[in-house]
Amino acid sequence: MRPFLDQCLRALCAVPVPLTEHWLGLLGLGHGLLSPGERRGAMEWARRNAAGPRRRARLALGLLYNQGRFRALGALHAYSGPNDVRGRVIIHGLDHLEAERAPGSPGTIRLVFHLGPTIPTLTLGLHSGPVIGVGETDHLAWPRPRPEWRPLFDAHHRFVLLHNDGAATQVLYGLRGRLLEGEVIVLAADAGMGAEAFRARLGGAEVVVRRIWWSLRRQTGARVVPVLTHCEGSRLVAEVHPPLAPPDPDPDRDLEVCRVTLTRILEDFVARFPEQCLALAFRAVE
Repeated sequence: MRPFLDQCLRALCAVPVPLTEHWLGLLGLGHGLLSPGERRGAMEWARRNAAGPRRRARLALGLLYNQGRFRALGALHAYSGPNDVRGRVIIHGLDHLEAERAPGSPGTIRLVFHLGPTIPTLTLGLHSGPVIGVGETDHLAWPRPRPEWRPLFDAHHRFVLLHNDGAATQVLYGLRGRLLEGEVIVLAADAGMGAEAFRARLGGAEVVVRRIWWSLRRQTGARVVPVLTHCEGSRLVAEVHPPLAPPDPDPDRDLEVCRVTLTRILEDFVARFPEQCLALAFRAVE
């Protein structure tokens, strides 16, 4: 569905903010209902995570609608200015980020997951200072930000492209250096590359958590702060959780503590916002 939504988004970027998201949501809903695979995936997720026909139908329709809406939210910078975005993004647990900028403090890994809407790193930087995005896709590469974003884009947008090839080792070495210098990076724990750390079963689907963040944490002593995002009406909410416990000298014990803590956080999110778990819903397994 992504190419279809991107074509629609290109045409809707000039439309006022609420309509952009609503219209793209309706397009995602209509496209999903006409697609047997997506319709079946949504209904299967609803069967696993809602009780009763009405709740299941509402959950399935919400998933399909959010496919379009979340694509629009990931491109807020293309049709909404910085001041509008500041008013829409709420960060709960901002106190957990206060130690990031303290002199002499270790770097911070803001650990995100492909659950809920994507908030570009530049948008988060409006509230908490510049951060370095790390991933396989730069969400600000397209669509381009509106002119009002240009000063912030030029001054604060830093993105490290992580390839699954021979250059990955060099990139990781560079990230290690940035963390040792006290920088803040945003890294998806469930990205599609890197060795597996562990799996978490959530709502009938499995999330594969990779080892990249865990290895960087053990090498640098960086703080790891889990961050999950969801929608509350027209607002985007980033929930910043307390930092993970400092690394245990025993790697196996350390990884198990991380697994238990992160699984608990993810289970809570899925229970509260099943209609926003698009990546899980469309890859649910038996």
